[in-house]
Amino acid sequence: MAEYDNKNKIAIWIATDKKTGEKYLSISGNVDGVDITGAAWKRQIAEGSKQPQYSGVIGVKKEERAKPAVEGADDLSDLPF
Repeated sequence: MAEYDNKNKIAIWIATDKKTGEKYLSISGNVDGVDITGAAWKRQIAEGSKQPQYSGVIGVKKEERAKPAVEGADDLSDLPF
């Protein structure tokens, strides 16, 4: 069976914030082999405005974030100060 190429694709869901009840767009996907996640909210703007309808954030999923280049580089317990 041929493998499915899941690179450079996103999926968007409508979600509800549990604290405020506000609806937003939940985004997840893959860009050049790196898993991403994000969210976008509809902005309150005047009708006919040329401002963006949505604003949001996007970033690398936590498990995809870069690891230290040197083993133990993030261990600061042996520093003299």
